[in-house]
Amino acid sequence: MSQDEQLPVVTVCVATFNQAQYIERCIQSVFTQDAVANGLLNVEVIVGDDCSNDATSIVLGELKKNYGASLIVVRHELNVGPARNYLSILSRATGDYIAHLDGDDYWERGKLGMQIEFLSQHLDSEAVCANARVVNKDEVECGIFTNIKSRTVDLDYLVGSGNFLNHSSLLYRRAALSTVRSLAPPFIDYAILLALARRAPIGFLEQPLVCYRAGLPSSIQRLQGGQVQDLYREALVAALPLIERGAARRSVANYVAYSAVFAIVGKRPRLDMPTLAQLAVLAHTSCLLLAVFAAIRVGVLAAKAFYAWGTRMLVGGPYVHHPRY
Repeated sequence: MSQDEQLPVVTVCVATFNQAQYIERCIQSVFTQDAVANGLLNVEVIVGDDCSNDATSIVLGELKKNYGASLIVVRHELNVGPARNYLSILSRATGDYIAHLDGDDYWERGKLGMQIEFLSQHLDSEAVCANARVVNKDEVECGIFTNIKSRTVDLDYLVGSGNFLNHSSLLYRRAALSTVRSLAPPFIDYAILLALARRAPIGFLEQPLVCYRAGLPSSIQRLQGGQVQDLYREALVAALPLIERGAARRSVANYVAYSAVFAIVGKRPRLDMPTLAQLAVLAHTSCLLLAVFAAIRVGVLAAKAFYAWGTRMLVGGPYVHHPRY
């Protein structure tokens, strides 16, 4: 058996929509991975183009000339949405490992090698994520994605802490692919992570191995923010019965607290009384007590945010986009 046949194969699934100015950097970051460029790792890249109406298809056509059979482009003639786009390319994945990458993000050179090494050393984990550098539309670095240290993330922790794992950093074993493909669209990346965490704890590497572009005009948060909030709540509600009561209570209190904070800063919350009552039942408490717990969490979050701001002003340090308390 040759060296290439002995090494794992990674399928990189890239979802894109109207990202002509970013998709080349995205794809190139896969093929310039240290392990790939050195011939130590074979990869296939499957790109799902969700009926882009800009120059994305032209850029992908030029990239196809360079990378040949290693780059597969799936063009949707009608817009199917992010979840169905991912499912369409996941159905074509053949690798021993599956990686997700959004078309406006890109990877640092050592990303795949470090994550595969992690999984080879942690047989009890089926998936691994990593931190990310955050840049704006002008490629100016403006912070890091999260302040979590290297650890494993189980279902209780992920439900309680919210969606702090970067989707474009996700790599998992082929054994878990059927779990991801079984999700019913529409869904967001948090639902994918919760499904994986239900199978086994997810590894996390604190080193930024991804570059995440924040605040883009074409981001799903800007274009479909209301639906994203609804899908987040649906994923949370589905996971709450699967964790222990104390964790469920903390999770719901955090969710309600963040909803209140969003309302304070002018983002439209999607939390009405029927939803609050449903969450109270899932948290094994009353609406009144849940409101008290959430109010306490708002105070804690405000104090933590003020402390982080003061620390940055006095001693410096990066802005954290998804801080974990």
